[in-house]
Amino acid sequence: MTALPQEHEAPLPALFTHCENVYDAMFKASHRVYTEPGTTNTVEMVVYEGRLTKLVESLHLPVPYYSATRTELMRMGCIRQLRRGGGSQPSQWELIRRPTEELWKTAEGYKQPGNDKAAIAEQRTRDLAHRVSALEAKVEALVTAVQPLLEG
Repeated sequence: MTALPQEHEAPLPALFTHCENVYDAMFKASHRVYTEPGTTNTVEMVVYEGRLTKLVESLHLPVPYYSATRTELMRMGCIRQLRRGGGSQPSQWELIRRPTEELWKTAEGYKQPGNDKAAIAEQRTRDLAHRVSALEAKVEALVTAVQPLLEG
């Protein structure tokens, strides 16, 4: 009787390693908070406060990995955004748990290896669509604000 060859799982993509590295860097720069920002809830949490784009750059990751890494960390339930940054305001992220191989494979939305480039392209498209929508809303608000001045 011949034994069947064992199926080997494909190695995890580089994106998983980037997620680990980004999470570890966030954790290293984090602090403990005992009240949830913006509320009176008393909760102990680990919070990273800063510019995630700069943190990703400091790890020498290509810029396109910023969005994919952030998305994957959120998908695995490793981080949660508490406050969106902008201008001089840094963002705040709750660090929930370090990424693991099990989280990567069992979190909702996991795609088989080989689809990572397509997933990254899809995420970029969603991010760009979101940015275009935000810009359209700002332009509309500007037109609405300027309209009375032009008519007067």
